[in-house]
Amino acid sequence: SSPSTFTKQDQSLSNSNQQKLVRTLMMTVLWTPPKADHTTGNDGIGKPIIRCHAAFAGSSRPFHVQNEEFSLAPPISTCLAIPNTPGFEELAKLPKRHSPSCTDFPYQNIGASAKVSSWCHDRRPLEDTERYKPAECGVGEVLLLRQGKEILRDDGAARRNKKSAVHDFIGSLEILEGLTSNLFVVYKDKTVRTAPTGSVLSGYARHLVIEELRVAGDDSKTLPDSNCADIMKGLVLDDVNPPNITDALRGLWSEVFVTSAIRLVTPVNRVLIPPIDGWNLDDGHESLCGNQSILWDAESHGHGVGLVARALRSAICKREYNKAKL
Repeated sequence: SSPSTFTKQDQSLSNSNQQKLVRTLMMTVLWTPPKADHTTGNDGIGKPIIRCHAAFAGSSRPFHVQNEEFSLAPPISTCLAIPNTPGFEELAKLPKRHSPSCTDFPYQNIGASAKVSSWCHDRRPLEDTERYKPAECGVGEVLLLRQGKEILRDDGAARRNKKSAVHDFIGSLEILEGLTSNLFVVYKDKTVRTAPTGSVLSGYARHLVIEELRVAGDDSKTLPDSNCADIMKGLVLDDVNPPNITDALRGLWSEVFVTSAIRLVTPVNRVLIPPIDGWNLDDGHESLCGNQSILWDAESHGHGVGLVARALRSAICKREYNKAKL
């Protein structure tokens, strides 16, 4: 912001001691391990190359200490990264964030918890605006998947042909994270599921949400305010079992949100499935957005958009603000 803008904001806030200006500072640290060079005898042991970049994200905004309605980002739709032809071999061909394109030592041992810069390029096929991010559906994030426990489906065709149950490829898929975010699903039994640490990016916003959920599940600890406590009371974190598609089909999901360093917590209003050869929801009342099937939407299957997400954002902001004052 220009100096004149800050002056106007300062004047408008001078009549209240309960207002502060806040602005998000984003800092990125990139490190590159030394590479082995057999021509010089360098075996890859040495000092890494470290680069850092810092910049403000967005403009300054007033922060109301006592009565802040911590503004929640607008809800987004998400789409599952499922190949056109169902099958785990085809799924394995899709880009994966924890499988960087560079396989030379020492990059080959990089796990899912680390952010690799090559992912910005590798993920482009999953940003296809016709298949995964159609403009008419407002898709803001694509969700990465993995094969989960085997699920068998005893469909009508199998019974008519006197065959055994068939493998349910779609139903066995587990949802890990977004291209640039972490995913959380609130179940109707108040369990909050997210993929286990080590399987996804260890995002800072994810860490803050997990902290608050652990506080909510600990009777010996208190939440920042009663409004958060009422909504979050009874929530139980499950960071071992990722949310899966079968649970969504069974109507067990209540709320979905994603987390990222820039927006902190963003509610999800719909989870979509792209066109898949020979497959549909098969529930007798399949809903569509363009050519995408609606697996889950907040209005029909949940308790509304962003109820838990808003409470978490409020609790996180207030807790972090209190820490900053110490």
